[in-house]
Amino acid sequence: LPEQLPMLTLKGVGRAAVADPPTAILEVGDLGTFVVRPGDVLSLQNLPGENVLRIKSIDDISVTVEAGSFGEIIVVR
Repeated sequence: LPEQLPMLTLKGVGRAAVADPPTAILEVGDLGTFVVRPGDVLSLQNLPGENVLRIKSIDDISVTVEAGSFGEIIVVR
């Protein structure tokens, strides 16, 4: 995890209906808690540098996140 990024914590995963895309509740350090779906982009404007989180995928126990301009992959469980 790049030093500039806050701690990422998965709080929950679910679906509104079986056919709906999965959603996750992702806590991003002290910046807040967000409901995210695959394809969402979170801009962390309060931090130095280019800090963007791209939600790549969500499954039953984890969220795969692409972080920063180098595309580092982080699996949050």
